[in-house]
Amino acid sequence: MTPPVTRPGIQDQGNQRILVQGRSLAMQLCVLLKTARIHDVGNVAFHGPLVSFIETVDQLYTAEGEFKLQAVGDFLYINQGRLKLDGSSYASYQYLIDEFRTRGLSGFAFSGKVTPPEVKKFVRLFLDVDVKSQEPYEEFCASLTKLSVTHLVPLRTVVPQSGTINVEEARDSRKVAKRTFYRAIEATKTVMLSARDKRPVDLRKAKRAVQSIVDLILNEEFSLIGLTAIKNHDEYTFQHCVNVSILSISLGQRLGLNKKMLGELGVAAILHDLGKATIPGWVLNKPGKLTVEEWKLMTGHPVQGVKMFS
Repeated sequence: MTPPVTRPGIQDQGNQRILVQGRSLAMQLCVLLKTARIHDVGNVAFHGPLVSFIETVDQLYTAEGEFKLQAVGDFLYINQGRLKLDGSSYASYQYLIDEFRTRGLSGFAFSGKVTPPEVKKFVRLFLDVDVKSQEPYEEFCASLTKLSVTHLVPLRTVVPQSGTINVEEARDSRKVAKRTFYRAIEATKTVMLSARDKRPVDLRKAKRAVQSIVDLILNEEFSLIGLTAIKNHDEYTFQHCVNVSILSISLGQRLGLNKKMLGELGVAAILHDLGKATIPGWVLNKPGKLTVEEWKLMTGHPVQGVKMFS
């Protein structure tokens, strides 16, 4: 008997579909919790997010059986598959991870299809947990058991067993993001200090750094966006330029710009303050109000930046 022919890529397509549904689930859970902070779960405003959440849980349970949504480090996973970040999901993912952590959770196991009453009880209890208590996890579990919420099982924050979740993958992704971020800062610093000292400005290093940012964002690795929140007074000007470049590329990617255009946008953004290299330090760092002449110097820095390449 001839064995059945398996078309290549079928399993990959299935895995990708689970990841897409997992991404929807995470974002819907975020909307559900945020809505419940404003409206009671009986309010009509809660109904739409509730229906969407239940439908996605049903789809995942039909495809996977019991499944888990949990946080490891700065990433969310659906079972063993890491949910990649993009510009529209970053805030939602971070919100869930923070909410999980304050309750001593890594996430939840879904042991069956859920009902509207069960989800409403779950959301109420989740938001009512005293996050300042010594055991918020135990309090949450006890409350769920008491109200017979059985298909949403809290998972305590633990170091995952080998083979359950690829912790190394998450660590490696963070390392790549940090390395790209700090290399971009160093490249920006080199360009701006060269401009300040009236030495030739070599853009090759900055262009390479920007291309690394573009590559990460095109691969939907938006870990870089989290790094833009870092505050470093000593490196403020250089880091600000890199932050503007990252956010500009992220926005450009969402607008559908191609890779070449994203690279050009990123370089323009990283150089947007280059003209500040011509402003005296005592003006640039003046703590008090600027005089009319000082303000004129400050507002003229974009034109000065352009002149450096004329």
